Amino acid sequence: MAKKLALLGAAILLLDGVVAAAWAASRSGPTSSSLSWRILRSYNARQIENAYIPVKAKGVYVIMNVAATNNAARPLMLSSSSIRLELNGVKYVLAPAGLQALGLAGDKVLADSSLRPAGSTSGWLAFDVPLKAAASVPELCLGGTCVPAPSV
Repeated sequence: MAKKLALLGAAILLLDGVVAAAWAASRSGPTSSSLSWRILRSYNARQIENAYIPVKAKGVYVIMNVAATNNAARPLMLSSSSIRLELNGVKYVLAPAGLQALGLAGDKVLADSSLRPAGSTSGWLAFDVPLKAAASVPELCLGGTCVPAPSV
């Protein structure tokens, strides 16, 4: 009897863990099953030029051109809050000034865009990181899934 109760308790605990993981996944950004993406190009720049005024980074901009495809049956939002750059285990958020400068330069910005079901798009992202950190291999993280930038 004690063995049956122990097995039942373990099964309930496992089921509870699966339900909690599914709930957390539904609350997070796009996952790899609903969104496929790849980094097309990545480079570093001290400033972003546009027709109005160059925007200088506090450190250095890591600029990426990213292609994304929605594999879900519903529209997906590529929210700025779900996009991170990871360098040597440290995560960096998007640089609003860098994104604005890219837009003013005529480049399509990927952050805060939506994708229709089975839709694809590409666009640019910018992160302002410390100069020392920019020398490491960048990984772009969308909704918890990270992909390394292609080597040049």
